[in-house]
Amino acid sequence: MSQLRQSLQTASKPGLLSGSSTYLAGLRRRLPYYAAAALLAVLALAWIDGGEEPIHPIVQPLEVQGNS
Repeated sequence: MSQLRQSLQTASKPGLLSGSSTYLAGLRRRLPYYAAAALLAVLALAWIDGGEEPIHPIVQPLEVQGNS
């Protein structure tokens, strides 16, 4: 019973999530690397896609009604 009481007291103390601040600090350090990797992925996709395509003429038959 005392373990339950102690765990409830520990859970109600502020700073219980102090480990999350360490996680956020690590995330802040890694965030530029994630952003750079995402930018490189977008640039690689654009490079593979090839950019502009050559202009193709649009050819369609056109029926012209005469003056009859």
